[in-house]
Amino acid sequence: MPDETSALEPPHKYVPWVVVNGEPLYEDYENFLSYLCKAYKGTATPQSCTQASYLREVNAKPKHSVCYKDSGMPTREKVSSIIASWMH
Repeated sequence: MPDETSALEPPHKYVPWVVVNGEPLYEDYENFLSYLCKAYKGTATPQSCTQASYLREVNAKPKHSVCYKDSGMPTREKVSSIIASWMH
């Protein structure tokens, strides 16, 4: 995994850095399932992709807290705050 992370194009700038089909989702990683369903090319549609309540418009770009790779490790308090904000 470290080798794959180092080889990313474009290089990752923060975590989480989610990639679907080689394309980074940037800060829209909460819509991961929507991107996966859009990229799926199989014939039998997975059940998760047919449940409209799970799908969101993939063009929406919500603002999320991220940890930039060059900024050092966040404090425990910062991580707790970020996780709490995601849960709301």
